[in-house]
Amino acid sequence: MNNKYIQLNRQDVISTQDKQRSLLNKTFTVEEFLQLLTKIISEKVSSWKNPEGREKEAKKWTEEGINCKVLSPQSHWKTGKVRITLEFIPDEPESPLDNVRNQQS
Repeated sequence: MNNKYIQLNRQDVISTQDKQRSLLNKTFTVEEFLQLLTKIISEKVSSWKNPEGREKEAKKWTEEGINCKVLSPQSHWKTGKVRITLEFIPDEPESPLDNVRNQQS
């Protein structure tokens, strides 16, 4: 499998095999997924009194990003932002030359 992640556009359509795992229908757009995620975040955060504040905060997670620090193994703390995106890793068919390349290594 290819490990190149492709960030999906909001208009891209996703089709899953299992409706139970998708939280939506078997076919949905990235925009629909992000809207659902925003709704879930908004509903779970009951401490925000007004709906506009909840929605604004939820959008920070999916659009702007929130300030954070990240610590990776054998590294130092790095400051930046984190946000939720939906990415796709395409399955690429094996090339007939892959076996030859592997044998030469």
